[in-house]
Amino acid sequence: MTLLHPGAFAAALFALSVPAAADPPAPTELRGTWVAQEVVGDRLHQHTPPTLTFSDATRLSGQTQCSAYAARYDRYGERGLSIRSLIRPRHACADAVAQARIDRYFNTLEDVTTMALREDGALVLRTPASGSITFRRAE
Repeated sequence: MTLLHPGAFAAALFALSVPAAADPPAPTELRGTWVAQEVVGDRLHQHTPPTLTFSDATRLSGQTQCSAYAARYDRYGERGLSIRSLIRPRHACADAVAQARIDRYFNTLEDVTTMALREDGALVLRTPASGSITFRRAE
């Protein structure tokens, strides 16, 4: 994970999140914005949930309660997924509890190795050890 100070963060986020003209679109089943519903067993109904947007075949971005982020991702077959080169600000939340919740989200996101699209439309990103993040498509 790359942690950046605010000035450097904006430039790095822009460079990573803006797709080049020749980049292929994200896979159809992932394309668009997803809203986190549960992070490692913690339901987010009382908090502003993070979003995740697959913009092309290698880049994603999103918004948390306190900041924006961007990353690259790789697909491996139907279920394999890894997220790398995560760029986010060093400390974005003034509230320590909110920052801890966001850190858990990012730590889990970085450990993702597989994904599943459930019959109910949910996207579940799973890690080998730390749990999963469940998303629903944004309305």
